[in-house]
Amino acid sequence: MISLLNFLVNLVQLAFDLFGWPGVGILVLALGAAIWGLYQYGGQLFMWLLFRNFAAHGKILRGAKAEIHSITSAPEPAKDADDLEFEQQLDEAGVEDGPDSRYFFLETTITPDPNNQEAQKESWHPSSLMLVEAGHRNVELMEIDGAAFVVDGWVIRGQQLMPFTKQECHGAARLKLHIAVRPDCRRLQFLYVKEVFGDIVLPEIPAVATSR
Repeated sequence: MISLLNFLVNLVQLAFDLFGWPGVGILVLALGAAIWGLYQYGGQLFMWLLFRNFAAHGKILRGAKAEIHSITSAPEPAKDADDLEFEQQLDEAGVEDGPDSRYFFLETTITPDPNNQEAQKESWHPSSLMLVEAGHRNVELMEIDGAAFVVDGWVIRGQQLMPFTKQECHGAARLKLHIAVRPDCRRLQFLYVKEVFGDIVLPEIPAVATSR
């Protein structure tokens, strides 16, 4: 704090020595404008810098390949106390239930582009993977379109399943993901921050036999 005050005093003295009192007045106006600008737009500037850093990190998986090994039906995950409380709040608010999701276990190997310099320097976080309906091109940062989401996931290392929230991956990684999918969605892609890649074709819903 003392260093800052000394800097301001020296700055005022310099303005006075060079331009006299008019210089001091201009300096005060400039400092006031700068403080007002930070007050008005500082939050926006912070968010812009934050999103910019996020988007830069997402480039690690630009051009990545996703090999799909299997997609099998999975049970709905068990609901915890927070889930039950949230459902109760929706009921009390009169919000109608949406269509039931379909659940799958998805096994995939994600391989960063070998020509991607960012992927060679940094690790990527499997827990940051998201899902969007196929066909998206210009997505927003970490966009959620409601088509599907990752419920849980694991990194497969040898014969072990490691919770993906505690893992960082450098290079290719094999994953097992528990995903929830909107019933009418048939095709998905991975989303990593702003990078869309892969092609996930979901199994058809079996036709229900009708009695004659």
